[in-house]
Amino acid sequence: MLRLRRSLSEMKEIIRSLGAVSELWLDPQHPLREETIQALQVSTGLSRRQIELALINCFEELTTAKITSYIASFEQVERNNVREISTCSKEATQCVFHVLPSNAFTAWVHGATITLLFGFRCLLKPSRREPVFARAWKKSLEQVDSRLARRVEIIDEADPWLRKSPVVVAYGSDETLLKIRSMVPAGVRFAGFGHKLSVGIIFQEALNEGLSDELLERVREDAEPFRLQGCLSPQILYIESASPLRWPALEASLDVAPKIKTFTEWEILRPELAKFSPYLSCVGYAGGVDKEPFLEHELRDLNISRVCPLGRMQRPPLSWKNGGIFLPDLLH
Repeated sequence: MLRLRRSLSEMKEIIRSLGAVSELWLDPQHPLREETIQALQVSTGLSRRQIELALINCFEELTTAKITSYIASFEQVERNNVREISTCSKEATQCVFHVLPSNAFTAWVHGATITLLFGFRCLLKPSRREPVFARAWKKSLEQVDSRLARRVEIIDEADPWLRKSPVVVAYGSDETLLKIRSMVPAGVRFAGFGHKLSVGIIFQEALNEGLSDELLERVREDAEPFRLQGCLSPQILYIESASPLRWPALEASLDVAPKIKTFTEWEILRPELAKFSPYLSCVGYAGGVDKEPFLEHELRDLNISRVCPLGRMQRPPLSWKNGGIFLPDLLH
C-alpha cells in the first residue's frame, strides 16, 4: 500500500484544476465541448448521444469531490502497512507515456489524471484512428490551468518514447500490446490494457415487473456509449428465466444490442462465466442488495476488475484497478 508524504492541502490546487476540467466537459453549453463532440462524430463514427454519454460517464467520476476522496483514501491507511510517496513536485521531470486506444475514446483519462496527481509529466500518443479527444482534453487543461497543461504533451511518434520513458501505459488489441511490449526496454514499468469483455446478469428478483422500462434504461446506459466495443460494455446479457427470451425494445433502442442468454440457476451460469477468464472485466447485475457481495465471492478466482449494478458499468471510479493494476504502484 502507498501513503502520501505530503498533506492533502498541498494538492488542492491540482485537484481543483482537474475538477474544473471535468466541469467544462459536463457543461452542455461549453464551446470546446460542442466543437469536440462534432469532431468525435467523425473520428469515432459514434452518434452525438453516444459521445455525450461517454463524456458524462467519464467526468462525473472525476469531479473535485471524487478526486479529493480518492487522494484522502491514501491518508487513511495505517502507516506501518504502507510505503510513502511524494506528490505534486513543482517541476515534474519523470514522464509516463500513454499509448491511447481508438475505440473507447475516454478509457485513458483516469490514467492520465492519476499521472498528473502524482507529479509526473503525462505524454499522450493518440490513435491514428481517433486523434481528436486527447488534443481536446489538453486544450481544456490549458483553458483551466496553463501551468498544469504544460505537463501534458501530445506525441506523434511512439518509438522514441517507448524506449526512454520510465513508465509506459498502453491500450489496444492483444497483438498491439505484444508489439509495444517488445519495444520497451528491460526495467521500464509497463501496463498493457488489452482485449476484455463484460457481461450483465439480471436475476429473477429484478423481474417482478418483467423486462421493464427501468431495466431497459439501465442496460442502455451500459451498452450504448461505445456500441459494445469497450471493455466495460456488456456483450452478453444473462437473464434468469426458465424459457428463452427476446427483448425487442432493447434491440430497437440500440445500434448494437447485447446477446441475450437465459439461465435457470447459478450453478449453471458460473462455469460459463469461468470460460471467459482471463478476459472477463466487469459484471453488471440487477437483483437484490445481496447480489454484489455474492458475485464478488463467487467470481473472486476469475480476477474480474469490477462488480457493479447495471447502469454503472461504464462509470468506474478513479480507484478502479483496471485489469487488477493499481496505477500508483506502477508509477512508484
